[in-house]
Amino acid sequence: MSTTQNKRSELLQQILSNTNSWLHFAEAKNAALIAFNVALVTGIIGVDWLADYFACAMITIIGFISAIIVAVWSFKPVNKALPKIENDGFGENLLHFAYVASLEQDEYLQSLYARYWKEDDANNFTELERDYCEEIIEIARITMRKQKCFEIGLYINIFMLFLFSILIIYA
Repeated sequence: MSTTQNKRSELLQQILSNTNSWLHFAEAKNAALIAFNVALVTGIIGVDWLADYFACAMITIIGFISAIIVAVWSFKPVNKALPKIENDGFGENLLHFAYVASLEQDEYLQSLYARYWKEDDANNFTELERDYCEEIIEIARITMRKQKCFEIGLYINIFMLFLFSILIIYA
C-alpha cells in the first residue's frame, strides 16, 4: 500500500471513528430519555394526591410512555441499507455525519478525492476505500435515524410536561 493510500485510509478511519462517536452519543441520548421517562411515570404513579386527578395522570402517563416507545424504537436493529437522507440545509461538510448521510458511496468518495486528496482520477477507488465509505454512510444514516427518534421523543416530553403543568394548575 502506497503512502497516499495509507493517508486516505487514515482519514477514512478517523471519519469512521468520529461517525461512531456520534452514533454512541445518539444512543446515549435515547437511553437517557428512556430513563427520564420511566422515572417520571414511576413518580406520577407513586403520588397519592394524583388519584384525585386520575384523567390528568393517565393522559400524562400515556404521553410519557409514547416517548419511551419512540426512544426504544431507535434501538431497533437495522438489518438493511437505509435510504439516502434528504439534505435539509446541512453544510457541505464531508466530515459531519448529517451531511454524509445525504450522499451515496461514489458521490462521497468523489467528493473526498476532490476536496482532500486533490486528485483528478476520482473513479478508481480501492476496495478498502469503498468498504470504509459504505460503513461510514450506513452508520451516519443510522445515527440520523436515532437522532430523529430522540427529537420526536423530546418534543413529546416537552409537550407532556407543559400539558401536565396546565392540567395540574387548572384541575
